[in-house]
Amino acid sequence: RRVHGVQRAKKALETLNKANLTELKSFKAPPPEVQDVLYGVMILLSPPNDVIRERDRTWANATKLMQRVDIFLQKLLSFDKDNIPNTHISALKTYLAKPEFTGSAIAQKSYAAAGLCDWVINIEKYHQIHCFVQPKREQVEESRHRLEQVNREVAKTKAQVAKLQLKLQEVQGTFDAADAERQRVVSEAENTALRLDLAQRLVKALASENDRWNQNIEDLVRQRRVACGDV
Repeated sequence: RRVHGVQRAKKALETLNKANLTELKSFKAPPPEVQDVLYGVMILLSPPNDVIRERDRTWANATKLMQRVDIFLQKLLSFDKDNIPNTHISALKTYLAKPEFTGSAIAQKSYAAAGLCDWVINIEKYHQIHCFVQPKREQVEESRHRLEQVNREVAKTKAQVAKLQLKLQEVQGTFDAADAERQRVVSEAENTALRLDLAQRLVKALASENDRWNQNIEDLVRQRRVACGDV
């Protein structure tokens, strides 16, 4: 709808040319409806902070505005439709509310004024739609900006997580190596304890056997002495 409003406004300007505008500004006392159209144009072309006062909306000032037709047309073509002050729109409503303020009605009195009338009407319609759409566009832009920030934070967090995962892998590798060494030492200690236990058992067994052999030797010596005495 915004695009259509702009297109209709541009199309309205396409009906204007040096000839019909020169004819329009040559009017000495045009119908009030035609004058209202020019007053509407004067309001829109007013400086942003200084809308033309009602007492200054005269046909004489309107003809001064159209004095240089080429410059007048350029002002219309380069009009900043996206930044129309609300004061200008409020002043314009006085004329837009009039039932005869239509291109078709004005065309019966002036072809050039009809084109200007359509331009004023469509610029105002564009403004109303723009005021409705622009906040939503700004909200979308803000949401997009916030989404980009969130995405950057997510990417940053993912990078940190990746670094932590690498660090965790390094620590896990160190831990696994240390645990493997611990298990080796425990196993070696257990084997050493087992061998020590076996050695102690062997020592005890040999000590017991040594006592038994010593006793046998004593018994044999004693028996030998008895045998010699008997002889």
